[in-house]
Amino acid sequence: MEYWESYKHLLKAHYIGDQFTDIPNALSELNRKVLSTYKDDATVIKFSLQLNKILKNRQQNNAAEKVMWMTSSFKDHFYPPISIDEAAPIFWNSNHKSYIELKKEDSLYLEKYPLKTPLCDRSTDSITTESDHAIEQCEDITDCSTVATLIALDNSHFKNILAVRYLSSNIYQLNFCFNGSATRLVTVDTSYIPTSNKKRALLLSGGTEHIIEKSHSQLSMKSPNIIYKVVELAYLTTFFGSYVTTGSNFAIDTFRITGFLPEIMSTEPSNFLKCIKYSRTGLALTALGTDILVDAPFEMNSSSSAMNVDKNDVNSRFVPNHDYPIMNIDESGGTLTVRDPLDASNTYAVNSTEFTNSFKQLYVSWNHSKLFKFEKKLNCYYNTEKFNKFDLIWSKPIFNLTNCSSSATSELENVWILLESHLSESSEKRYAFLEEISSVDFNLELSSNSIRSRASQGASDIGLQLLKVQLNSNEMKRFYCHSTDSNAFTIHIYSNSESIQIKKEIGCSILETNPPNLINKFEFDLSNSVDSIRDMMGNKFSRAAKFEISINPEFEGGEKEYLVNIGVITEKIQNRNIYPIFQVYHLYDKAFRNPVNTFTNPNIFPSKCFKSNFQLQSNEKYLLAVSTTNSDADFEKLLILLQSQILSTEQAPAFQLKRVYPDYGNLPYQMQSELMETNSYLEILNTSELTNECFLRVIINHGQDGAKVYNRSSFIIDIIEQETDAILYSVPYVDGVDAIAKDHAGIFDGGIVFENVQIPGNSFITVRLRNAKTVNGRTYVTVLIGSRRKVRVSVK
Repeated sequence: MEYWESYKHLLKAHYIGDQFTDIPNALSELNRKVLSTYKDDATVIKFSLQLNKILKNRQQNNAAEKVMWMTSSFKDHFYPPISIDEAAPIFWNSNHKSYIELKKEDSLYLEKYPLKTPLCDRSTDSITTESDHAIEQCEDITDCSTVATLIALDNSHFKNILAVRYLSSNIYQLNFCFNGSATRLVTVDTSYIPTSNKKRALLLSGGTEHIIEKSHSQLSMKSPNIIYKVVELAYLTTFFGSYVTTGSNFAIDTFRITGFLPEIMSTEPSNFLKCIKYSRTGLALTALGTDILVDAPFEMNSSSSAMNVDKNDVNSRFVPNHDYPIMNIDESGGTLTVRDPLDASNTYAVNSTEFTNSFKQLYVSWNHSKLFKFEKKLNCYYNTEKFNKFDLIWSKPIFNLTNCSSSATSELENVWILLESHLSESSEKRYAFLEEISSVDFNLELSSNSIRSRASQGASDIGLQLLKVQLNSNEMKRFYCHSTDSNAFTIHIYSNSESIQIKKEIGCSILETNPPNLINKFEFDLSNSVDSIRDMMGNKFSRAAKFEISINPEFEGGEKEYLVNIGVITEKIQNRNIYPIFQVYHLYDKAFRNPVNTFTNPNIFPSKCFKSNFQLQSNEKYLLAVSTTNSDADFEKLLILLQSQILSTEQAPAFQLKRVYPDYGNLPYQMQSELMETNSYLEILNTSELTNECFLRVIINHGQDGAKVYNRSSFIIDIIEQETDAILYSVPYVDGVDAIAKDHAGIFDGGIVFENVQIPGNSFITVRLRNAKTVNGRTYVTVLIGSRRKVRVSVK
């Protein structure tokens, strides 16, 4: 065993990596040991040569193969991607048991099956002569879907697809399909099967009951073929570690056992003929699944699992939450024949009415090796922290599917895509899918629906989603991926042409790839900002986040006007009643008095806001101000999307967006103060001997601020020079609108702005409110002060 432990360690180090292992030296040492100790062991010599070939060609490592090795762990067990034809005769999980051990909580099993004996060819509590050579589910194991798969295989010409290798006494190896590989190596020990020691009464043909001596019955399916029983035990051991199974179905189990592609369809009437057609092809295994309650209304995207129930309690001849393999079709009679995995004598002819009323799902598992010549894979990892911050498709990972054939005479190429979620130990329901990106998705407003509201093709809650598409020559289709949890995925592509290619978009986002300028994405982190996205209902606009927009800054063809759509999206939050809002101004409009015209009203959704048809000029700069409708909204992540209505990549403009801080005139020293009383004033002292430049922004608080309401204010604001007592500036303000811009009132009022105010050295200016009148409450203003040099501010 010492050699085999070194063998496993070196293979893992080679594919997965081990910084503490010097692989060349370790291999040389192991080769010396083989020559000195194992030179007469043909098995060791065989796999030593294989190991040397692999390790000495390290430069030819396949990245995809490495990924398959790195994703081999599940539930503390390691399942390497090695075909049983090439596998060493060893346990890869020597520290873990490769059988199911009953625990104290399995008291019913322990009482009924107190013994442990090796797996035998046939074990069941009730055997009928009609089914002596049939496969039947053990009534104490809830794995109807697994047994249904084996029944369907046994009834097909695919039965020889199962390959099980006998290693030693009661030890077997086989391959399952999961985590992106069809050759996950599984080793199972069949020595310890829970076994009963009671005699059983068996009903023979003729209706006469005879007592037949039988020393025991086992917790295992009935089958005269030990291979099927080994597959069942390996399946239970690998995926559940228990004789109790939950959340599986025929499609899942058939994929894991055979690799056949799972298609799940509703049992609506139109699918009955499809069921007959698919069953007749001989290219697929088919089955029907009942609902939790038979005759319950149809509901898509739910999995079913076997259930040990009393059939007498069910108002139907079909067991709830149960899978029935389709055994035969009668096209002339318009019926399907299904079989109960629990009892081989229970077969039923199902017509179209019963197909719809008694069953919930149609399972079709396609043998892709009979349909397609080529399979390609792409592995990826979905990080919810990165891709689910925003409830939009534009921030999702994007994949390109391309038919690279340039033949003008080639026909449409049929391509099937399987999105396989790698196994997770979490018991929570998961949801993942691929969806094609249509031309509508390039329109910001039309594609603004929540991800959850978008329809996805195929079952997407079982970890396996099958899509069927067609591609012309030189045609490319884009797909975005969405998942509810962080996980590894494998995308399988099946086709009959080598020209079909799948690749991940550079940057993994539609917004960062060709065509580059259709939608421009800019993401910002506001977590460390001095300002934030808060309530901007007029009185706190100075604290909103602001961004400078440039269009074609190096455009040489002269000024040009574009119609631009803009979207602002905040990260998803629990309070779905908080909505972002924004406005666009010319950058020179320091008071934000004149919004840039748009011909459409905003479309506001939870965490999203879109506006269309902004008239923006090239070689011009604009200010985008972003806020929300609620004062308690404080977002850290912000996504801004800019889209020209010119959808040609040659003519579409390029946008630039950067964070700016214009509230204090972009001057380095910044202070803030408030005036709350009539006749109060601010004194701004220049502490330098040199003349100081100042920028003042007076924010009029005419909205609601806690319990105080400041409403319908009017006053005059003066800026007075100290030495001459002369009024440098005097601006009247009436009813929330300064007189300079009476015709522009609104929540995005930037206040009254005083630019380039000069204060002589060691002198000061005074900011004063005069003739203040209010209908409700007191006059209340906030003064933002930016200066080139330090100043001292005091309220007098």
